[in-house]
Amino acid sequence: MEQTSSQVVSSNSSVLNSSILSATTLLASPSNSKKVEGIKVPLVGKIPVVISEADVQVYVDATIQLEEPALEITRVKKNIFLTRSQLILTDDKKSSKLILSGFVRNCVEYSTARHVGNTSVSGRIRFTVVNIPFKCFTKIDFLTDPVSAVNPQIFTSSARSSDGMGSDQFALSITNSEILNEKIYCELIESKVRQVDIKRDIEELTSRNGRNLNEHTFRSFLESMVIELKLRVLQNQSVYISQLGDTGKAQGGNGNSNNNSNGNNSSNGNNGNDGGKRNDGNGSKEGSSNEKNSEDKKGNSGDDKKGGKDSDKKNEDRNDKKDNKDDNKKDGDKKDGGKKDDGKDDGKDNKKAKESDSERESNKNLENEENKSKDNKDAVSSSEEKKE
Repeated sequence: MEQTSSQVVSSNSSVLNSSILSATTLLASPSNSKKVEGIKVPLVGKIPVVISEADVQVYVDATIQLEEPALEITRVKKNIFLTRSQLILTDDKKSSKLILSGFVRNCVEYSTARHVGNTSVSGRIRFTVVNIPFKCFTKIDFLTDPVSAVNPQIFTSSARSSDGMGSDQFALSITNSEILNEKIYCELIESKVRQVDIKRDIEELTSRNGRNLNEHTFRSFLESMVIELKLRVLQNQSVYISQLGDTGKAQGGNGNSNNNSNGNNSSNGNNGNDGGKRNDGNGSKEGSSNEKNSEDKKGNSGDDKKGGKDSDKKNEDRNDKKDNKDDNKKDGDKKDGGKKDDGKDDGKDNKKAKESDSERESNKNLENEENKSKDNKDAVSSSEEKKE
């Protein structure tokens, strides 16, 4: 049977016993959910507002010295920490300068070469933790303008002396004022480090027999890093928080907008009641006028039907006349074809007769059109008189 306790063998071949000192299982504790109550909107709240977001690249070179000669680096772990973020406002209202400083916590694990044999190398795993500082400044563009006020100068005033020849040197009035702006701070959202390690102080390992093992150790190395930072710049500002669908102005101090809107709604309601009363008073007048208009429309419709029948008859007369013209033309053409053989004199007589017939028919058509236009005008004028 195997023993339950484990053993650890150190480099000097001494045996250390290890065992579990204590173990405890935690029990679940009861809890009750509580309803969270908050302030109703609309209101003005002080919340962090995003002023800008930026991606910054920092280049850093660092030389790291190890305690023992290292055979190789087995693992590297890095963490980024910011120690300072200061925004310096410039004359440019759309951008500014951001000063950054911090350090990279670099944990390096490496293997040593304690024992070198004829065909093997053995050692221990050691580690070194170093903090690599960095500083930089960058330009950022504003997404939202920061709120900042310039402190006024110190005002001094002196009283006039009793003789009126100058100022009183024993009495001096001083006014000091100070405006405290909200601090602009920075948050580190994401970081990424790309590095290249260059070994230094390299030594070649040889076996006891002087055989080259094709292994090397180093005591220091140069680490070139490109640090990529994603930053968010914020400032606490007073923000108007409105209800869903509220179209009021998103500014602090406009709390009276709801009262005004309620006042407008009540006035609109009164106006609606007044309009209803006016409509009730004028209902009888509109009813009588509508009855008269309906009677006029009936009379006009009857006149329009009569005028439509007359126009249909006139159109039929026109079509009959056109058919007669076509028949006369065909007959004339036949007669002309028969008379051409008889002589030129007969042809001239026929042409004159045709021209006289066509002139008569055109005159008749003109007279008919004039009569029709007169009839239409009379019908329109009679309908207008009935409407009036």
